[in-house]
Amino acid sequence: MKKKTFINAMQILFRKTTPSVSIAMLWICAVCSLKAQNDSTLLLQPERLGKENILLNKPDYKNEVYTATRSLEKADDLPFQVWVITAEEIRNSGFVTLVDVLKAAPGIRVSQPGSAMEGETFLMRGLSGNQYVKILINDVPVKPGMALGMPIGAQLPIRQAERIEVMYGPASAQYGNEACVGVVNIILKETERPVYAQADLSFGNNGYNSLDLMFGGKLGKDENILRYSIFGSSTVREQPDLFFDDELYNMNNYLLLGLDSTAYTSNGNYMPSDDSTAYPRKSPLAMESRMFGGHVRWRGLQFAYYRMARNEHAALGMNPFALSYTNSSNRLSERIETYALSYNHQRTRREATHLLSVQRYRISNTSTISHIFDRLNWMAYEAGLPNASNEVERKALFDQVQTGFGQGVRYGVADAVDVRFETRHRIKLNTNLNLELGGQIGAGFGTPLNTYYTQPVDLNFSNIQETSKPFNPLDTLLVDVNTYGQLHYRNKHLTLVAGANVGLLPSLVLAPRLALLYRFDSSWAVWANGSGGYRQPSVYANANSIVHDPTLFSSRQNSGGLTKPERVYAGEFGVRYTKRLYRVDLSVFLQESYDLLRDGMVYPTANNPDAYILGFAQPEGRSQRVWGIQALFRTKHFSVERNRSKLDLYFEFFMQRNFGTEWAGPNIPTIDAPLNMPSWQTQMRYFFTINKVEMVLASNRQKEALSKSVLYADRVDRQMSLENFSKFRTWDVTTRLYLSNHFSVYLMFQNLFNREYTGLDATGTPDDLLYPVQQRRQVRFGVNYSMR
Repeated sequence: MKKKTFINAMQILFRKTTPSVSIAMLWICAVCSLKAQNDSTLLLQPERLGKENILLNKPDYKNEVYTATRSLEKADDLPFQVWVITAEEIRNSGFVTLVDVLKAAPGIRVSQPGSAMEGETFLMRGLSGNQYVKILINDVPVKPGMALGMPIGAQLPIRQAERIEVMYGPASAQYGNEACVGVVNIILKETERPVYAQADLSFGNNGYNSLDLMFGGKLGKDENILRYSIFGSSTVREQPDLFFDDELYNMNNYLLLGLDSTAYTSNGNYMPSDDSTAYPRKSPLAMESRMFGGHVRWRGLQFAYYRMARNEHAALGMNPFALSYTNSSNRLSERIETYALSYNHQRTRREATHLLSVQRYRISNTSTISHIFDRLNWMAYEAGLPNASNEVERKALFDQVQTGFGQGVRYGVADAVDVRFETRHRIKLNTNLNLELGGQIGAGFGTPLNTYYTQPVDLNFSNIQETSKPFNPLDTLLVDVNTYGQLHYRNKHLTLVAGANVGLLPSLVLAPRLALLYRFDSSWAVWANGSGGYRQPSVYANANSIVHDPTLFSSRQNSGGLTKPERVYAGEFGVRYTKRLYRVDLSVFLQESYDLLRDGMVYPTANNPDAYILGFAQPEGRSQRVWGIQALFRTKHFSVERNRSKLDLYFEFFMQRNFGTEWAGPNIPTIDAPLNMPSWQTQMRYFFTINKVEMVLASNRQKEALSKSVLYADRVDRQMSLENFSKFRTWDVTTRLYLSNHFSVYLMFQNLFNREYTGLDATGTPDDLLYPVQQRRQVRFGVNYSMR
């Protein structure tokens, strides 16, 4: 049948049948027509590839950020430096902890394993990120108010994150207390699927094993959609393989005040190794982290729950003369539970968001520590030395100090609750101008951590039992109230952000913010910003500053002695060039800090020259100035296909030169370098995908850095000291093979060439190791399943 005759016949037939019969006949005809054709006609015929087919850009998930202005904006249009690590990068690089992620962010120096109290630590523009960076999960703050800094292990939902946004510079103008040098926002995954599942299992050397699970989805349709997710993880490391030389754990390198080896051999908490009396027997420094959480969102209402637990050996990062490495059960057991309820209401020109969170922070009273001769013993012994005129009296003084603070197992405990409420209102004044107003109220009460109790302490908020010596548990209250406003203007060429935060309680402090970006064309832009940040007086620092009176041989907490807020002010200027396949940023920054807390200081009290305070001091005035030059080059995803093979790749390169000065106090000389901050830092990351194989290659190179030990060098008489941490370069490699679209296996090497290098000072006090040892080569093998 000819084509024209067939068409005419079908038209006549359809005109004489009902619509339903016509549709059925059309379907039959289509099926028969396909059946009659050769199968090869269903396939796409080969075509010549053009330039638009060779360079296939993937969606650039790194170019939209929320944290800078608390609304979703293109990163290229923001006058701030924000770095984004996507879920794809987290998966491909094998990241497990937040510090794993931050190690890949430009200009951030990290320490793994870190210390027992804060876990893994990081340094951001010269200040401790655990203490001076606001850390959020879906915009909910998770740092306990009674802790010195945010404890970081594998208990944060890193594998469950859609992306992690890292904003550089003070941000108290929008985030209030503790956003001094930056903000880290962990934004969790959501899916458009009815059901979504993800699982990751890995194991490695030194008894490492990790399991991450996530299950979620959505129910309903249109406006009545319920989104949900449930997730959890468990990570265990039985023994970190740390670098150390023969002198690092030599007890004689930590002797103070003319003491000899009997200072540790006579202590019942000290057990020597089989090789030498001067070297302690070391138990495995085990680490465990657990996490369980979930969130539910319906319309504008969202509820979230996070339960995070961490166990670290108490001596981690500390020198063996301060704490014992012998007892494997000496560990801090920590738990943080957070409940958060938020409501978002949007209208045509207005948007309101309200957030209420309740957090419980607890250090179990089964946490044990074995002291030998730490800084509290040192202070008590030094304070009493003027009254000990001969060897017999000095020996009696030493025995008295050891009995009071340094013998037997001691118990640590903390228990606190934080309640926070935040409200934000965004008003669209016109097409280009938005106004945001808001405020935050927080109240924290409970007992900060103290580790000198002679027996487990039972804490009760209504009636704390005074059952242990030498310190009674200290019940405290912290109230934080602040309010803020911000104007955000944007047109084709100009972006302007101006605002301020006023901290009202417990201290009055102002944190301004002014930023602008001018775009000359689609490629070139210049930007600049100036901002302030603050941290209100620390409850932990006040509770753990100890007053000792040698005339009475009594000690007590110096509660309430630190009253000034710490303040940080910074400015940046940069040039940004963006093309289709790459982006270049050149910038300079200057940051000054005032009234910073200094740990490990020993000084006489103002009212009693015979009494000494140990712990935290707050010298008035400028504390630190850092500035630097930064260069960032990043390509976007692009692919090349040829002969059934596909290569996908992108590349990141970052370089930073740092300068600075530290003023630690009136009796300490000015230090012409920022402490723990390397003079040069270079980072590179390469991402390759060839068909079903992915590879990530990361390099981190850092020059020398100045140790915090220079702060107490004049007061500590040691046989050996180390003021500069040596330069180093490390390489990390992760290779992944996709067995299917949803299932993959991977092999990861951290510190591939097994280079010895150093991290950050654990506490910045005489209790630290001579240098902060880091892990040797870590090897992990894992499997991943993801259906999204």
